Amino acid sequence: MPEILGFDLTRAVPKLSADAVSLVTVSDTAVDYSLALQWKISEAATDTFTFTTPDWLAGKLDFQGAGIRQTSFVPAGGESKQTRWTVTLQDPVGSRYFLLATATLPPPAEKREVTAPTITFERHVAAEGEVAAAPAADGQEASPFLPLDTQRQYVVVINISGNQLAPVGEVGETVQRDELPIVVDQRLVDQATAVLRVRGEAPKWSLKSFAAQAGAPASVNLADLTTVIAADGTWRMQCVYTIKNRSRQFLALQLPEKSQALSVFVADQPSRMVELKRNPKSEISNL
Repeated sequence: MPEILGFDLTRAVPKLSADAVSLVTVSDTAVDYSLALQWKISEAATDTFTFTTPDWLAGKLDFQGAGIRQTSFVPAGGESKQTRWTVTLQDPVGSRYFLLATATLPPPAEKREVTAPTITFERHVAAEGEVAAAPAADGQEASPFLPLDTQRQYVVVINISGNQLAPVGEVGETVQRDELPIVVDQRLVDQATAVLRVRGEAPKWSLKSFAAQAGAPASVNLADLTTVIAADGTWRMQCVYTIKNRSRQFLALQLPEKSQALSVFVADQPSRMVELKRNPKSEISNL
């Protein structure tokens, strides 16, 4: 009899690298987060992608991507205050996969700080047949996840609010649009307050309100005066004033000596003047 040949089958392990571009748009009524996530896949196909975000995004992300079967999130554990997201596809994919996650949150009220989310891409080493990734801490189980060896994170901040964004500490390295690993519309980059590559902690910006300053209650922006002098020495003058009036009911005018107003129009409608005697040498009329 021929000998029986045995084979050991080993599951191919995909090799992943990933990039994230977080678009943070600040308005007076909300802060919008758009997380553009892209994985590069080699050596084997995969149908599961894992990453973490801050816990204040837990349960608030909506996902758009090809062939999504299920999305789930759980606390990452420990003291990291992170939420771990798992996206499962209907079929394994190779080469590249793009995912868009969006969330809208109310503007910050207490600290008045806007924070860009820190995203950490991970791989499930337990599913790959490896030992647990992180050693067990006191009273805690070892983590079955490891960060990807190659990953990059970028942030694009757009401010359309009535406040000024002031960076809190170091926010990252300024980059150009063509350095972003994911294509971002040029119009968004043109509006951006900052385009950054983040290598450390999550960048923050504080909201600075501008102090309200009272403007002039009324102003004359243009005065067009036309004077006609007769042969007998008498004269007539037409005065056309362009006025920006915020709160004044009357406009005070000081007329030349021995002169009188013949007619008055306000916004092309006939009006009248009221004379005020302040001292013997001045005569002021209110329109």
